[in-house]
Amino acid sequence: MNEVDCSLACNTCQDNNVSRHVFTEFGTDMTPNCAEPFDDCEDISFCCIFSNDSKDYVCPIKGQLFKEPVTLETGHILESVATKECLNQAKTCPVTGQQLSCQPVPDTNSVLKQLVDGWVSKNCWNLLIIMAQLTKNETEGDKKSKDDLALEIIDRLLTGRGKEEQMENARNLIALGGLRFLIHRFETGSFDVKTRVIGFLLCCIKAKGWCRNYLADNLKRSSVLELLHCKQISARTNAVLLLIELICLSRRRDITSFLSGLLKETIANTMHALLVHLHSSPPQEKALVAVLLLHLDLMLGTSKRSIYKKEAVDGITLSLNCCLSDKSAIPNTQRALLMLGGHFSTSGEILIDSWLLQQGGFINGLFNTINYHDDEDEAKQKEKWLKDVTLVLIGNGKKSFMETLSRCLVSGIQGLVRTSLVTAAWMSHALALLSASHQIPLAVFSDFIPQLKERLEEDDQIEHRILASMSLLNLSKVSGE
Repeated sequence: MNEVDCSLACNTCQDNNVSRHVFTEFGTDMTPNCAEPFDDCEDISFCCIFSNDSKDYVCPIKGQLFKEPVTLETGHILESVATKECLNQAKTCPVTGQQLSCQPVPDTNSVLKQLVDGWVSKNCWNLLIIMAQLTKNETEGDKKSKDDLALEIIDRLLTGRGKEEQMENARNLIALGGLRFLIHRFETGSFDVKTRVIGFLLCCIKAKGWCRNYLADNLKRSSVLELLHCKQISARTNAVLLLIELICLSRRRDITSFLSGLLKETIANTMHALLVHLHSSPPQEKALVAVLLLHLDLMLGTSKRSIYKKEAVDGITLSLNCCLSDKSAIPNTQRALLMLGGHFSTSGEILIDSWLLQQGGFINGLFNTINYHDDEDEAKQKEKWLKDVTLVLIGNGKKSFMETLSRCLVSGIQGLVRTSLVTAAWMSHALALLSASHQIPLAVFSDFIPQLKERLEEDDQIEHRILASMSLLNLSKVSGE
């Protein structure tokens, strides 16, 4: 097979002023228009992607771009992992066969690492073009090696980079149709491949929120559950994080459809695995796991006092308590409480606070571009969700959650105060809807009412006063005052 100089193809892409604007979204052909120059690249590898200069950036043992290069006493440079394997086995240089006297793995060659990282950043678009080319028109014989190479390219572009660069690379990957490839590898790859790919999927969601809808529709639930049930903590954590993202959908019926697909797969084992993960999670992470567990439990329609409901509420309460002493716990806990409000944009942005303010008549340039006009069925499903989750949180008169939320309201921590007001507003909204058919234990709000009145009278933020007034109005309807 003839060696191919891929630098010609890559220069062609650059000369043609390749732009991500030549791609379209899902459902159409997302193959780049500039892919034709790669049709003859039958023996592509990292050593020939651009020019001979890049060969110095490839580990001679692993055949992959350096991540942590180290220099042996023989002067040869290997990837750190390859060096460790050599020292654990023959203790000889794999290039020369010379005996190595150095036992610990040498320090990272920081100069070469910076050069490799810079080269990857400079050529990221060309690397993504290569990735797209590798994953089309494959024969069965070379499919595995090309898939592995494509994953290696994606790994270098989505990990170990600055956030802004990482997000840009992820958006380019999506434009090239990379989600379809990642889903394919996630569903057909080994356990190790799955654990790598799920991290890439999470990165894509951060870069383009609407990826959630595509993944919820196309990802096999069994593949995610395989990682959820595994013993490897990092893989299980990423599976939980992905499931959390996939319940942030704009339509309640889509969330229900996704969860229904999950529950068809070993229901009891899935609930137990989530409960175990909740128990093992640190306090600052418990609230988000608890929200996922609560979604599944309410979907199942288990008893009002199920162990899963109790553990979920306890987990959320513990995270709230943690916020009062550890500010690092606030972002996840805020997100969990706002997720329970059940209103999301098509890109997964949480909209419960904006929706409530609109209900209260507060509409300005910030909010009037968002469409909250759900069809009748969707509106009813969202109302049902709010009522169900509110009944769980008030716990038939138990005050632990509400007492903790009340302490957060007077904490003086700005973001936590607002989240507490939003949570009180959507819960009181649900209680007003429930009052006609349920006996509402209004005592659980007894500590909250004076604080809401204080916010209404003294808070200098108009949004806070609106949220407080809405809660007080709703609670007055429940009490019949």
